[in-house]
Amino acid sequence: MGAAKEVKKDKEKKDKKEKKEKKEKKGKSEKDDMAVEAAQAVPPKAEPAANGDSTFEAFLESFELGDNDTTGAKAAEAAEAAKAEAQAEEGAPAATFNENSFWEALESMDQEEEQVPENTEAQLPAATTTDGVCMLPVSAEGRVELCRKVEMIARLSNATLKLGGSDSQALLKIGGMARERDAAERYAQTILARRVTTVSEHPDLTLLSVSSEWLEGWKEDEKLEQELGVLIVKLDETLVRGSTSKIPVGTIVEARYQKGPRWFLASMLGSDGPNAITVRWHIDSSSCEVGAKEIRRAPQVGIFGPPRARLAAEVRILAAFNHICKGAIAATLRVRPPAGDLGLEVVELGIPYKSARRLQGNPFVAQLLRATGLPKAAEFFLTPKFTPGRRWDEPSVLLAGSRNQRWLTGALLVAFAQSFAAHEFQALPPALVGDALVVSVPTVVMDEINGRRCENMLSLMDRTGSFILPMAQKRGKKREVSEMDDLLDLLFENTRKGDRKELAVFGPLRNRYHAKIAIMASIEKKVPGFHERGPDRDSVVDPSVGLGVDIVWLNKAFEKASQLAAATECAADAAGQIVLLAGTAEERARARKYLKMIKAEEEGTELLDLESQNDVVTLTVPGEVSSSKRLASQWQKFAEETKTLAFYDGWKGKDGAKRIVLLGSALRQNMARLDVLHEARKRIEEAQQLLLDKEKEETWEGQDWNSWGGDWSGGWNSSSWPGDDKEKGGKGSSKGDGGRRDSIASGKGDSFGSDGNKGKGKGKGKDDWDEGKGKGKG
Repeated sequence: MGAAKEVKKDKEKKDKKEKKEKKEKKGKSEKDDMAVEAAQAVPPKAEPAANGDSTFEAFLESFELGDNDTTGAKAAEAAEAAKAEAQAEEGAPAATFNENSFWEALESMDQEEEQVPENTEAQLPAATTTDGVCMLPVSAEGRVELCRKVEMIARLSNATLKLGGSDSQALLKIGGMARERDAAERYAQTILARRVTTVSEHPDLTLLSVSSEWLEGWKEDEKLEQELGVLIVKLDETLVRGSTSKIPVGTIVEARYQKGPRWFLASMLGSDGPNAITVRWHIDSSSCEVGAKEIRRAPQVGIFGPPRARLAAEVRILAAFNHICKGAIAATLRVRPPAGDLGLEVVELGIPYKSARRLQGNPFVAQLLRATGLPKAAEFFLTPKFTPGRRWDEPSVLLAGSRNQRWLTGALLVAFAQSFAAHEFQALPPALVGDALVVSVPTVVMDEINGRRCENMLSLMDRTGSFILPMAQKRGKKREVSEMDDLLDLLFENTRKGDRKELAVFGPLRNRYHAKIAIMASIEKKVPGFHERGPDRDSVVDPSVGLGVDIVWLNKAFEKASQLAAATECAADAAGQIVLLAGTAEERARARKYLKMIKAEEEGTELLDLESQNDVVTLTVPGEVSSSKRLASQWQKFAEETKTLAFYDGWKGKDGAKRIVLLGSALRQNMARLDVLHEARKRIEEAQQLLLDKEKEETWEGQDWNSWGGDWSGGWNSSSWPGDDKEKGGKGSSKGDGGRRDSIASGKGDSFGSDGNKGKGKGKGKDDWDEGKGKGKG
């Protein structure tokens, strides 16, 4: 019995001990269990990390526990036994793989076993500030790169920089306000360190992942810096790679395909274990698993500068990189969608490759990008697509700008590309109706609007800053001829109500209205009288307070549409005797007033109450000056420079004086008014001076040089001309008496000697009409 009790006590002690061990096992964190499972799953091998491996590769290799790691093996055996016993007792299924636990276990093993600092490179010397000047020590290696970037650092930060000292002990001195010094120091430290430890410290930084192979051969950074006003820094991939021990899903990496020698860009998709990391290849969008040793982080390019400048540089770099590494643009945008208003966006065109190649260089696309505000922020490229059993490239375009700009440009590009590829005009997509101004054009006029090879339409879009998208043709209703019809009236009616093509005009609202009146003017030039004039009206006024279109009929052709537009700040176009105005109600009213005032020059009527109008300046011009053709041409140039209209009204003063009238909305400002008055008076004075100079020339030319004969008072004394009493003969000249015109005569004669006697000379004169003889003084 005693033995039985002892056995029973021993069994109870053993049960208590086992229960205690089970509780301790269950109390362990999930990351320890996962680490042990993963360690046991890898076949043990004793392969030390190579000396040249990167921090990230060494860290991955440290996960492969060797035979000598007895602690890990014992832990694995104990864990496996405990887990099997627990599953046998509870009937629980085996635990599923958890990716977060995998990475956490990986980090903990790295901290426990590797025992090396995360960044092993030497720390950079700290900058010191004395008397408002920041001094940053520069190494010999960093001096070369910093010399290339000093100018751009100063340009971006507005700080003053001076790099001095010897090659081995250089010193960068940074002066300026505190925020300017701080910015310059950040830029300089990034260049010297060739890494970015904390992105949040750089609010003006954009990072782009690229391939090592491309980055080594890329030499366009300085050109982009000067062109776009940004600072570009090439970051060392080994330092970037060593800055973290965890690669998140979506990170752009470099990997070797099937353990080949080359590294290709890919994106992290996930992991089923340390040697089963799934990546998506950028080159064809396919995915596969790679080993831990076959992957590394991709290097990066850092771009400092204003937001729009950084965006433009990003587009240029991605476009250049995508030529070498197909799929780079699509992959970059896939892992980094636009976060704010400004950003990048990829739009797939949905057309064949050959059509996309032709579309890329089409001038209509350039006008479209200009009208939507993205003239240099779009790049065409191919997006790799992959489905099981099929691979293809989808023509796409990269857009950079605000959210509204990207949306409108993308929708327009797709609509135009579809029509371009099908060679057929289509209906306007409903989503674009609110952004378009639709103008109806008779089909008989479309050839005139298009022109040869669409030259007229391209010119119209360029002049108005708009984009015109032709839409499907609409059928009209034509009336048949009857005996009572006037053939000319019927022709106009059928032209107005017949078949028509609708043009959708895009761009800023003012540009759309400008394009509309340009199209209306083209119709009127092709079909004079198309815009019908009422019996008792000389204008059609749009009642809207905002932007609208007015039509004004004149008695003669109007040739100052561009000057009228500049003077009134509203768009203006003319065709024959009609003038088309587009602008706000106030601008159109001012333009109609100016058109009535301009009639005063043609009709010779005097304008009244000009002094009370704040957009009018008048000056009196002398009669002899007002008739100057040169001054008339000067007035036209002056009007263009000052954005005014210049003309003479019917007012007349003494001695034929006239009054020049200058009209313009800019004259409402006092400073502009004074400047215009000063420049106008200056031109009048210059014209007067030219007339006086011309009169003097005519007076001298009309004088008879022989009338200047006679005695010279005082004569010439010997001191006047040093030399002998007699000198060689000189040349004489006079006007010949012969011929129908005065002619110049020249000849030889004795010159003055020391005795003061005059020499005589004879000469012959010749002109286009006759030959004359004359005497000259020598």
